[in-house]
Amino acid sequence: MMGLSRRRLLALGSGLVAGAVVPARAQGRPFHVFAVQWRGATDVDRGMKDYLARAGVEVRYTERNARQDHKALAAIVAEIKRERPDLVYVFATEAALGIAGPVDGDPALYVTDIPVVFAAVGDPLSARLVHDLRKPGRNATGVMHLAPVSVQFEAMLSLFAAKRMAVMYNAAETYGRGAVEQLREVAARAGVELAVDTPLADDGKPRIELIGPTLARLAATRPDVLYLPSTSFFIPLAKPLTEQAVALGLPTFSANEPMIRSGDAMAGLVASFYEVGQFAGYKIEQILRGGKHPEQVPVESLSRFSLLINMRVSRRLRVYPPITMLRYAEIIDAH
Repeated sequence: MMGLSRRRLLALGSGLVAGAVVPARAQGRPFHVFAVQWRGATDVDRGMKDYLARAGVEVRYTERNARQDHKALAAIVAEIKRERPDLVYVFATEAALGIAGPVDGDPALYVTDIPVVFAAVGDPLSARLVHDLRKPGRNATGVMHLAPVSVQFEAMLSLFAAKRMAVMYNAAETYGRGAVEQLREVAARAGVELAVDTPLADDGKPRIELIGPTLARLAATRPDVLYLPSTSFFIPLAKPLTEQAVALGLPTFSANEPMIRSGDAMAGLVASFYEVGQFAGYKIEQILRGGKHPEQVPVESLSRFSLLINMRVSRRLRVYPPITMLRYAEIIDAH
């Protein structure tokens, strides 16, 4: 897996901040960063904080956890406007949309006059968080954490020789809906059958108790692979969710690292959450200490993703990856 050291990050940004003036208001006191979590502290948040600490950027944090509740975000926006921090850091698409709003959002409802750096956002263009990845066009920038859906699809074809795929996603989240739309398009072009389901209750919210029945319905379609698009709802449930999938004979491919490392997903094309956070920390440093405006800081992802394969799960399911893949994949639980 690619290492994302401070030296490498500084190399990425060489020449960008040379000669920049440290904001006068930061002299003699720590920068104030208001950090908004969507589902509690993650490795992304830890990577961001560690990067800034190692870079010698003195920061005072105010932290709020929305607990995956969209209604909580309005109160957090109001608090940010009262506190006037130097910068707002936001984890996940739903939280970023609730805090910064879409590109044409009402400034009265969102934070638009304070720099915002988001992290772990799957598709900021489709979510309308920015106008353009290279030039965000607003007071917000950040780091993407997912390989494109089309690339994940190709990886699943190579790994499972899939002719039929099942997808369980969170229809309450922006990224999940967009990912399923993209997957339908690439699957149709490739002639792959797709069965799609979601553990959504009648109130429009996902429910833990609906995961089992949803998996059972998908297993009945006899897919070659179960795909789990990125969602904050699934990650805390990584172990029990993927254990249920294995019990049903479903090899699972995930877009998120924790589903494989902490759960029983068989494989995934993923970015390191910790390194995503480090990259977000670098962008925060560019803005706070380097004097860059977010409009000048492109939205980026890590330059490489890792193919993770859990051989323990592979052996249990008796579904084995091609030998050629083992030459470049990262093998976990190999014994």
